[in-house]
Amino acid sequence: MDALVAPARILLREADDQRLQVLAILPKLEKYRYAFITDGQPDIFTAERRNIDKPTDKYTPRDYYNNGFYLELRPFDLESEVVREYRIPSGEILRTVLIES
Repeated sequence: MDALVAPARILLREADDQRLQVLAILPKLEKYRYAFITDGQPDIFTAERRNIDKPTDKYTPRDYYNNGFYLELRPFDLESEVVREYRIPSGEILRTVLIES
């Protein structure tokens, strides 16, 4: 372990597949004891949440896909703790999770 907390800002843009991009980033976080990850997500029931392959261009309409990315679900299956969820005026939820290595 090189450091205690990952001081990272991960931007998922300009790629064909969000899932593949996240899978490429996650191993890099293993050298940190803690990583906080925030994502804007739609306000939907937990049972409706899923990770889907979608383009990650700059203006991906979240309403069209109706999902964010959920590290606790397949294909990531990470143990994570929701640290904070905050509803913003657009109706989205900003969700921060903590993963511990």
